[in-house]
Amino acid sequence: MGLLFNSITSFILCFFVFFKNKNNKLSISWALTCFFVGLWAIGLFFVTYTSNHEHALFWVKVHYAGAFFIPSCFMFFILNFLKQEEQNKKLIFVVFFMSSVFFLANFFNLISKGVSIKYPGNFYTDPGIFFSVFILEYFLVALIAHFFAIRSYKNLDRNKKKQLGFILIGSIIGFLGGGTTVLPVYGIKVYPFGASLVFLYTV
Repeated sequence: MGLLFNSITSFILCFFVFFKNKNNKLSISWALTCFFVGLWAIGLFFVTYTSNHEHALFWVKVHYAGAFFIPSCFMFFILNFLKQEEQNKKLIFVVFFMSSVFFLANFFNLISKGVSIKYPGNFYTDPGIFFSVFILEYFLVALIAHFFAIRSYKNLDRNKKKQLGFILIGSIIGFLGGGTTVLPVYGIKVYPFGASLVFLYTV
């Protein structure tokens, strides 16, 4: 049920932030991040809780539709928070382009080629030929976003440092927690406990 709670809290935060200031790029970038985290979580929830193979195939597409855009939206948010989005337009374009390529590739089963029962006894992704490339890109973009944040930390004012500190704690928990859901895909028999921790970023 942790994944369902993750999804609900992410969608609530998404709409709250967006409608609070829908003309602000920082608000939009954070709302987008929350939306795709919510999509990732609701997709994985239904994949692992359904007993119907066809339903699992549908929801795994929803799950990865969210996953593809989480790191790019998070980088967009970090660069907006740091007011560095203008000088990094090309980088932002590249990461969103990659997310879009993965999104399209998944319709051809190149990321997830299907689902099967895996540890701990639920439907889970069968990796396609480009799945590992996507996972590498996912964590690389997340690392670059955190690099920008940590590099700029010392130059921020006191209030911004406090805000960024909370952001970094939440995002590190979120990315590492979400990362544990990859382990069963590779047949590693470790329960993806970290998925239940992702909601902490909303706090």
